[in-house]
Amino acid sequence: MYEYYVKMNSAPDAADGIYRIWLDGNLAAERADVPWVKSGVDSNGTAMATATGWNWVMLPDNIASTAFPSENRVTMRFYIDDVVMYTPMSGSEPECGGNCLGGRLPVNYVIGSSDPAPPAAPSGLRVQ
Repeated sequence: MYEYYVKMNSAPDAADGIYRIWLDGNLAAERADVPWVKSGVDSNGTAMATATGWNWVMLPDNIASTAFPSENRVTMRFYIDDVVMYTPMSGSEPECGGNCLGGRLPVNYVIGSSDPAPPAAPSGLRVQ
């Protein structure tokens, strides 16, 4: 299981933004010098500001993560399941179950109690 933590930099161009990545509960990567928001204006001419916070999230895809040249047309599948985004936990939230560590959900956290029921099989179909 991968977990990601990000913290906005304190001001445009300030190199104090953070990211941390855990793999199965073990810290695998960390940086504390990321200038997530830079000074200037965006494509709409709006001044960049950290006060906006995170207004979009992009999950990776397999377009640029292949070890094969694109002309080889090798299909690589990338499956993502159970995405959870949240503000760091204090430990008193029901989701923590008393097991939040450093504001993170427990590794055994499960979204909901079970998988949803599958849809009913179609009826009244015929081949023409």
